Amino acid sequence: MGGGNGQKSAKARERNQAKMKAEGGGGGGGSGMAARGFNPDAAKAAQAERAAAQALKDERAKKKLVQEAQEARAKEKADAARAAADAAAGTAAPAAAMSFGGAPAKKKKKKKKKK
Repeated sequence: MGGGNGQKSAKARERNQAKMKAEGGGGGGGSGMAARGFNPDAAKAAQAERAAAQALKDERAKKKLVQEAQEARAKEKADAARAAADAAAGTAAPAAAMSFGGAPAKKKKKKKKKK
């Protein structure tokens, strides 16, 4: 490519200006002012989208709390029924020990002292 640096810079400027015109502006000049400006309709639409997303999130959280409460009530009811059945069978102590993480502890054997 022939020519000096000035000519190359001018051609590059022309190419960039043509590219900006094709893209529809939005640059730093007065022609891009509309693209950069505040659009109240777009802002309201974005705000409505955010509110709808938050409402869905709140609804899911509320459903989760309700489900957890139902599961807790069902577990309490099952535990009470199990405890009543164990009490009727006379096995309340071992069942209570198992519900806290395992079988009851084994009794330690006493060592006989040598005389």
